[in-house]
Amino acid sequence: MQPLNVPAAKQPLPMALGAWNLPELLGEIAARDATIAQQQREIEQLRERVEGQSELLAKTQQVLLELRAKLINARQEMFGASRERMNEWQLDIFDQEHEAPLPPQVPDLSIPVEGHRRKRRSKGRPALSDDLPRERVVHAMPEQELAQYDRVTVIGETLTRTLKYTPARISVVEHACLRYALVKDGVSTVRGVTFQASPLMKSNASPELLARIIVAHFDSGMPFYRLEEEFAMHGLRISRNTMSDWTIRLSKLMLCLYEAFRRQLLSAQVIFGDDTPFPQLCKQLERTRTVRLWGYASAGAVLRDAQWVPVPRVVYYDYTASRAGCHPIALLGNYQGYLQADDYSGWAALFRGGKIQHVACHAQYPESRFMSSDGWQWAYGRA
Repeated sequence: MQPLNVPAAKQPLPMALGAWNLPELLGEIAARDATIAQQQREIEQLRERVEGQSELLAKTQQVLLELRAKLINARQEMFGASRERMNEWQLDIFDQEHEAPLPPQVPDLSIPVEGHRRKRRSKGRPALSDDLPRERVVHAMPEQELAQYDRVTVIGETLTRTLKYTPARISVVEHACLRYALVKDGVSTVRGVTFQASPLMKSNASPELLARIIVAHFDSGMPFYRLEEEFAMHGLRISRNTMSDWTIRLSKLMLCLYEAFRRQLLSAQVIFGDDTPFPQLCKQLERTRTVRLWGYASAGAVLRDAQWVPVPRVVYYDYTASRAGCHPIALLGNYQGYLQADDYSGWAALFRGGKIQHVACHAQYPESRFMSSDGWQWAYGRA
């Protein structure tokens, strides 16, 4: 007997609906919904935890990169060479592959001029200024050789110029101040000439010697012990303590020039400023303390009629016991122009008024750290 083909929609239920416990069925559905909701909440919590862990991992990697940069920089400053030579970290900047399109070739717009040649740069002899004193030395044939001829006529000369350097000469100048016995109208008196041979009282240092010490020590950066050795080679013995005492006494005589240099500095349109720490002996603390030496320099040019005209440069030094921002404000508070300095927070008060424009310090760029485009690979060193 063949089974009847009854459609699925019309097939009888396996059991009557009333045979099921409806409250129990609804309870199971509610429990299942609660379980699904609980699982969804757990999924959201896990997703938030994963996102938090990812963010924490990114911050941790960023901190590790910064600490690695500081460690490499500290090792470089302590043990590395001071020469500005390319290192392995710096090469990473140029190892990245970029897919940027190449710029179009710019056509050559230069116009050739016939008969014009660019001057070649000299590689050997330095140029001789016309302001240098000249000394003429004539080299002639010996008289005995010229005596062999009946007639001798000079028809020309070959001129060769050389630079001559005369080393320092140490000499003693005796200043004789004469005394006179003067008689007038039968009355006699004694008078003498007064003359101070040295700018410093009770010193035998001439102005030329003091100028040599000041320029060598402060402009050329030569310490006193090196100057002591240099003078010893010429047979002159001047201790470094004596030169230090002369320098201190000269600084008091030059206080009148200090304010003049300050006015000249503030008249410049562009000023470069920076500070450096150095240790100083302190008798009260019985140890060394760190003080600051501020250096300011004018640009050496002023803007006149839309053109920069060169003017003498001014270098101004300011000594302070700390690095507080009140020190540059005391010096540059009334200045108006451009100040090229680093990102030290003490300069910020000068730039708030708008009279002083902050120009970025290019000396900070060689010590910067450069991050590649992907944000993970770092390169260190000088730019």
